Amino acid sequence: MKQSTAVKVLATGKSVFLTGAPGSGKTHLLNRFIAYLQKRGVPHAITASTGIAATHIGGITLHSWSGMGITEEVNEDVIDHLLKKPQLKKRFEKTEVLIIDEVSMLTPGLFCAVDEILRNVRFSPEPFGGIQVVLTGDFFQLPPVQKNRDEDSIRFIWETETWKKLSPTVCYLTERHRQSEEEFITLLDEIRSGEVSSVSRNILKKCQYHTLSTEVFSTRLYTHNNDADRINAQELSLLKSPIQIFTAITEGKKAISEKILESSLVVDELYLKKDARVIFIKNNFEKGFVNGTLGTVVGFDELTNTPMVQTADGKLIYADREEWKITDEWGKVIANVIQIPLRLAWAITVHKSQGMTLDSAEIDLSKAFEPGQGYVALSRVKNIQGLRLVGWNEMALKVHKNVLVQDQQLRTFSFAVEKLFSQTILQEKYPPLSEINASEQALKTSQKLEKKVPTILKTLEFLKKGLSLAEIAKKREMTIGTIVKHLYDLKIQHALDFSVKHLLPKNTSEIREIIEKTRESEDEQDYDETGKIRLSAIFRTGKGEYSYDDIRLVLLLNEDAS
Repeated sequence: MKQSTAVKVLATGKSVFLTGAPGSGKTHLLNRFIAYLQKRGVPHAITASTGIAATHIGGITLHSWSGMGITEEVNEDVIDHLLKKPQLKKRFEKTEVLIIDEVSMLTPGLFCAVDEILRNVRFSPEPFGGIQVVLTGDFFQLPPVQKNRDEDSIRFIWETETWKKLSPTVCYLTERHRQSEEEFITLLDEIRSGEVSSVSRNILKKCQYHTLSTEVFSTRLYTHNNDADRINAQELSLLKSPIQIFTAITEGKKAISEKILESSLVVDELYLKKDARVIFIKNNFEKGFVNGTLGTVVGFDELTNTPMVQTADGKLIYADREEWKITDEWGKVIANVIQIPLRLAWAITVHKSQGMTLDSAEIDLSKAFEPGQGYVALSRVKNIQGLRLVGWNEMALKVHKNVLVQDQQLRTFSFAVEKLFSQTILQEKYPPLSEINASEQALKTSQKLEKKVPTILKTLEFLKKGLSLAEIAKKREMTIGTIVKHLYDLKIQHALDFSVKHLLPKNTSEIREIIEKTRESEDEQDYDETGKIRLSAIFRTGKGEYSYDDIRLVLLLNEDAS
């Protein structure tokens, strides 16, 4: 999907999952939408899964915005406690759009907890209390580290019932703004598809013999912290100039400021020398650097001792101290870390490189131990000329198998959405401020227009007439997948008091056999947290010959197969 189409989808007020490969422009598009909301005076919240991700978009962590603190469990006592905070209650009631960035690193527990809080506070059974939720991220990125996680527990938010009920409209961006070489794009796409060809493997082998240009600053990526720390210490010790030490200034609660130091790229003590290779770890567009800008320390200001960094394009930047903040539910700063926004950059870990764009990198994937590490590392660089691959193992070419199946479904949904928007003119939910009359009559008219007739009831009327799914989808100007979801909701509500067997696919008996065969699986990942067989497992057993919609229909309408 093109960015121009995705913007139109966002403007309709629908809940959206904005995704795409690294460099597809997700952050750029999100900033455009935020500007759109600000211009129209729409109350919105800008949040992210982690503190460092929040700083990239000028927001706060979802934990902080929701008032959850460090817990992810919700019960009556927690909700009562939140309701006693007038400022927090007002925030939840006022917000019309909730933006959550980098959802690949969002834990399922927090995702579901925020949904439950908003439904209770806003007295609405709708997901997230009926507000528009905009989720952005790429599930091929490394998932969050969950301490004390059971093997049976779910790992991704799209596996939760909350995600299924929200059913966000998928906008899968396909344009590339980071990589431009076709063979490199093909290599990355093949890793995302789970099948790396011999051609792409040969490209990786050739990269092992690359000599990186000395005119372009490069950094080394490692899968383990100790390797990166060792290289940086060695390289710094080789420089003959005197060392300069910059100690972070911490303010507020000690435990929380320590958490900032643990979860972000900022370091407690930064050791620098003239000619040290560094990387900026924060965005400051006014000063001309972003998270990932590489450079060399060319000196220190005589009066302030501020490091002076020359970037790859020859620009001189004074790296003054920046702030990393965590705020409470009222927006009050409860902890703050003030430090030079630099880190030694001869080497960094793959995990900490997420979100960066590197002009040049030397990558060692010989110790890759988790699916997705290789993909994240390789997708940091712009082109093959800027990549030297020290080593790699087979794990470096793997991605999580569940993410692989989910990605195919996301692409299918996005394609259907794009096709629909090319055929239908949909009205923006938030008109320009100049078009809004502040009079009481105009306000009443606006409120009247925003009242929605339950959409599944319209689908129910067509079902009663005996129409097929394709016919209903055409008349409703929706995808078949959406109609199937309506069918599921109607059955849950016991509204299907008539036969809909005509909706079953022609190959129902074959799909039923596939379902039964899948149920024989002893792989725990083939079952969700409630013990039900996953659609993705059935899809794999059927070798992709049967669509997700057909599988859903058989499960839904055949009691002996559900």
